[in-house]
Amino acid sequence: MVEYDFVIIGGGAGGFAGAIKASELGARVAMVVSNRLPLGGTCVNVGCVPSKFIIEAAELYHKSVFSPYAGIPLKRGKTDYGALVEQKNELVLNFRRDKYVKVIKSLPNITFIEGNAEFVSSHEVLVNKKRRVLGHNFLIATGSRASVPPIKGLDKVTYLTNIEALELRRLPRSLIVIGGGYIGCELGQAFARLGAKVTILQRGPRILAREEPPIQETLKQYLEEEGIKVLVNAEVLEVQKKGKQKVIFACANGKKISLIADEMLVATGRKPNIEGLGLDKAGVKIDDNGRIIVNEYQRTNVPHIWAAGDCTQQIMLETVAARGGAICVENALRNAKKSIDFTTVPHAIFTIPNVASVGMLEEDIQKIGIRCRCRVLPLTAVAKAHIFGDTRGFIKININADTEEILGVHMIGIFAAEVIHEATILVKHRMKLNDVINTTHIFPTMCEAIKLCAQSFKRDLSKMSCCVE
Repeated sequence: MVEYDFVIIGGGAGGFAGAIKASELGARVAMVVSNRLPLGGTCVNVGCVPSKFIIEAAELYHKSVFSPYAGIPLKRGKTDYGALVEQKNELVLNFRRDKYVKVIKSLPNITFIEGNAEFVSSHEVLVNKKRRVLGHNFLIATGSRASVPPIKGLDKVTYLTNIEALELRRLPRSLIVIGGGYIGCELGQAFARLGAKVTILQRGPRILAREEPPIQETLKQYLEEEGIKVLVNAEVLEVQKKGKQKVIFACANGKKISLIADEMLVATGRKPNIEGLGLDKAGVKIDDNGRIIVNEYQRTNVPHIWAAGDCTQQIMLETVAARGGAICVENALRNAKKSIDFTTVPHAIFTIPNVASVGMLEEDIQKIGIRCRCRVLPLTAVAKAHIFGDTRGFIKININADTEEILGVHMIGIFAAEVIHEATILVKHRMKLNDVINTTHIFPTMCEAIKLCAQSFKRDLSKMSCCVE
């Protein structure tokens, strides 16, 4: 029986990045992919790609009424939501074919095996309970799925997760979203812009719990201005079926309420896909949340078993999964001792306007004893925002007050998901205010917001023209 240099379990970002790196290094690889999701995993099939397609379509439809340009006649027509979903499905199919199926076929030394893998020992998995696969090293990159809370009555009604929400063929007239994180806010806004009446229920005091508080409050305001009802401190007590609709009983700010809607989206977080893997037989340890424990080099407690992505206790981002998968292989085959600096990993939330962040929050800086200085620049100070006709939002820079090192950049505004990449370079390379101020930026651009915010630490922007360096 063949013993592979690497057995990779999972067909998403982490697994594919690992497979590509292993192929480049000349390793003999077996890649085992479950039929739970097609090749490409969550991001391509039911996450990043399809959700952002729907979000952009909703933005275009929204602008058909709320155009920022005088003299440009726009007229809102009737939507064909089914046609939009068909186009989305075609896009996903093309991505899966071109970026995954064709890629895996082109890689030398890789054996593709479709099925569910289960460890029977630390060096062997059984695929679909019959095919034995031996490996010198293993990479577990099985991803995650929606985490559904134990709400009374939820098991007796039909509800949506991100998967079903993106497969609807008809737009619901009304939608209740349980959860005010990035999935709930992104999809809730998109459905509202396409015509649904949307209510978001957030259990905690603020939506987007991991963002800077001013960003949390600002996005809530913008969603509400678009007609979305956002209820915080809202605990769902029970769910019932009423004809074809759902009734949600909740307690919001100490007051009992009931809501009714055509559809209900459960967006209360993600959980790792580790069931049925037989991790106990391999001796791999998990934490109390069922996530695989890895060290800084992505290695589990079993020296030849590695893990990456959403199935670990690390940040659940497609980019982190891909980086982690490649690092696993390099560390295993070349003893590269590479790791991920999570303080410099950017993330974005694709509401309109976007939310984007990299580095440390003001609160976290203060907790570790660093004296923090911050500046907030409203996007009304950025010429390109006026040109786009959307000056909502702001950018906030957090620095070490003693060294002027930039420790965090946080933003809500148009194209924030693009602008944050410049900020990522600043944080990653421990750059200082003057490094930004002394760098020439193109005018007019949204990236100029970073330079203007940096300048605001040292001068009064109200006394500057557009062209002052």
